[in-house]
Amino acid sequence: GTKAEARFAASACPKFGGAIRPHAPGKRGQRARKGCAVTRGKLGMTLRVLAALVGLWAAAFLYGGTLLLSAGGSPYYLCAGLWLGGLAAAIWRASRWTLGGAGLLLLVTSVWTLFENGLDIWAMLPRLGLFALLAAALLVLALKGAFGGRPATAAAWGGAAALILLMLAMPVAGLIAA
Repeated sequence: GTKAEARFAASACPKFGGAIRPHAPGKRGQRARKGCAVTRGKLGMTLRVLAALVGLWAAAFLYGGTLLLSAGGSPYYLCAGLWLGGLAAAIWRASRWTLGGAGLLLLVTSVWTLFENGLDIWAMLPRLGLFALLAAALLVLALKGAFGGRPATAAAWGGAAALILLMLAMPVAGLIAA
């Protein structure tokens, strides 16, 4: 943490939707990551509301997953509920790992859906529909600089675009196969 690095971090932070706080290493109450975090304003409120909704979604998955597992069903929903709970915390903190976590959940869900149901579009839509909406919302927030304040790398955007294309291609393949 030199003064030049602190000035760069403060200047690299976007001004979209609210006040931005530069990262101060070693200072109590600061996030333990580089960059900046949205603390208030429209973008900060959007993150909080989305995190609360994902938290409720996680609670529903945990409850339903526990019931399903106790009845001898798949452990997927319980695991996805745990992952969604972590994702809700990452969204609340505006963590730079949010997009990667959501992408990994989407990838695992896509593979699980194909493994369990094949290319049946009516089985894919309920499993992937809400995850697609969540991924789209997170991508829009990332474009506005909500997760770390710096633009994502080309590789990160390429990975996100590939996952979105996968989500769109699976139902189309299901329609063709039907």
